[in-house]
Formats: sequence, structure tokens, C-alpha cells
Amino acid sequence: MTKTKKPIITNIYEAWNETPRMKENGGEAMINGGCCICGKKVGKGSALVHMDTSGNIIPPLKEGQNEEDVDSQGCWDIGSECLKRVPKHLVIFRQQRVC
Repeated sequence: MTKTKKPIITNIYEAWNETPRMKENGGEAMINGGCCICGKKVGKGSALVHMDTSGNIIPPLKEGQNEEDVDSQGCWDIGSECLKRVPKHLVIFRQQRVC
């Protein structure tokens, strides 16, 4: 049996449709230290993604750029399983400290 590969995630709100608990109350799971996509708890060394007000995962801010320039909602934790589904150029690792 062949495993079906899950699609790439570029919009957090659209990804919530895959997870009932996130569909109902995704914002609360994110605020309480859960993955911004699936809601599962994440470790202290987790990666981050930068989200705009439409739920799109956007590139990290460049030097001199303000969050207001891109309608940013800031950076949010992402768990290791969901991380595999996000384009690598959009992932922010903790050591980068851009958020």
C-alpha cells in the first residue's frame, strides 16, 4: 500500500480544515503553545512560521521591514510533522530570531 503524501501548506487557516479541533478554535490552540497548524503541543526548540492577516505563511521580515508592511500577525510555533509540509524557505528556526 502506498502512502498518500499530504499537500504543501501555504495558508494556515485553510490547513485548519483538516483538523477538527483547529477548525473549531485554532487561535486558542496556537496561543496555548500548540502548533499553528494542527494544535498539538510543540517543544521549546520548535521552528516558527510568519503569518499574515489572511493566514498565509509569508517569508521572514527582512532587515528594516516592519510587521505593518506585510499585515503580519507575527510568528507562530510549528510542530515537526507539520513542518515537513511547509516550503523550507518559509521556515524560521529559533536561532534566526527574526520574530
